[in-house]
Amino acid sequence: MREQSKHDGGEAGFILYETLIALTIIAIAVSLFLAGAAAVLGHVERASQRAAAALVANDIVAELRLASKNCPQDATGVRDGLAWRVETECLSQAEAPLHLGLARIAVTVRWREGARPGELRLETWHWVNDAQ
Repeated sequence: MREQSKHDGGEAGFILYETLIALTIIAIAVSLFLAGAAAVLGHVERASQRAAAALVANDIVAELRLASKNCPQDATGVRDGLAWRVETECLSQAEAPLHLGLARIAVTVRWREGARPGELRLETWHWVNDAQ
């Protein structure tokens, strides 16, 4: 005689619940991972935009320093899709420390970062021959 196993279907139902719970946990973990990855990509994009703005600002300052030994003029423009503005303040030799002609150069670079604007400002001093 064979033994009959007694299954009333409860064990099969328990396995189904375990599977559904495991799939729910996996779905939550995957969604949290994707949300974290999206946040990291957003930070990388903002850092990339700031690096591009810093390069533009440094290039503009270098061009102003090389272009003339006199006090540079205020200017605006667009480079690589980034709007920039140069503001200068020149001190005459009588006003400046050590009686050297100095110019303060401030470059502001602006860009759009999704719904909000981004801005980077670089300030430096430059010796000039004739600060007016």
